[in-house]
Amino acid sequence: MIKKEILIKFGKKVRDERVKLGLSQEALAARAGVHRTYIGMIERAEKNIMF
Repeated sequence: MIKKEILIKFGKKVRDERVKLGLSQEALAARAGVHRTYIGMIERAEKNIMF
């Protein structure tokens, strides 16, 4: 499914950028103002951030 592929690619990009910046999921979540588990869900394409 196209939507799932987009979420997977987006999650990988989020993780790649987070790692490049040397941030943990918790640190990124704090900067973004979201719960730390939300970042992990995005990176694993478990959360649909499109809607």
